[in-house]
Amino acid sequence: MGNCKKSFAWGAAAAGLLSLLAGPLFSAESAVPSPASVPAPQPLDCAVIEAIVASPEDYTILDARSPSEYDSSHVPGALNVPYDSVSAYADLLPADKGRSIVTYCRSGRRATVLQGILSDMGYTNISVVPGEQMQHNETSQSFRCGD
Repeated sequence: MGNCKKSFAWGAAAAGLLSLLAGPLFSAESAVPSPASVPAPQPLDCAVIEAIVASPEDYTILDARSPSEYDSSHVPGALNVPYDSVSAYADLLPADKGRSIVTYCRSGRRATVLQGILSDMGYTNISVVPGEQMQHNETSQSFRCGD
């Protein structure tokens, strides 16, 4: 009987440790910072914007806005991965953690939050397009450099 109690104690301790270690992986959205608390991203170099526009197939472009915002207009070829529900859209993320990813939203703040979440998930090559480098209109969105 003593061995049974020891096994149970070790099992419970291991389960507790596992939940401590794995907890952040499974509850990422509960710890998502408010976009208002995140600094606005710095503008990307024009050469980077031009490369994304010239060869969008070389990038995974992620729209960090809500599904309704995405449905109203988005960058052609972009996938909608809302910053506050990444786990629900994980199947859209590239398997290659080193693939070039570009995130955007209206101001760049939600895209910056998404960048942080993706970085925590192991993605290593993520750029954020700030709001001033977005061209917004009623039916589409695009990246721009300069005025």
